[in-house]
Amino acid sequence: MYGPDLVKAITDERVSNFDWRLLSFMAARVEWNNLVHLKQVKIAKALRVAPSQISRSLKHLESLGYVACFEQGTYFIEPTAIWKEPAEERERALEMGMDNYVKLLQNA
Repeated sequence: MYGPDLVKAITDERVSNFDWRLLSFMAARVEWNNLVHLKQVKIAKALRVAPSQISRSLKHLESLGYVACFEQGTYFIEPTAIWKEPAEERERALEMGMDNYVKLLQNA
């Protein structure tokens, strides 16, 4: 489930301890196609922080390329770090790039 670039995410100095905590929380709940279906308010409640902290952290992780907002309450985790699909589908996502793969999922 964890990809070769997970070490990159762990050692990325731009990722704060809370960002990593949030990414780990989301990774534990990832579904097929690397999607996570969680509202920010529910994440905040589970992590015992303000929803604004979740929002800031998600925006930061998105700016770093670790997550993408698929639609409200649904997030896509970058496939080089974490993946829950057959290996062939992961290769397809990697070849297409995260943005293109998310667009493909949105149009499905």
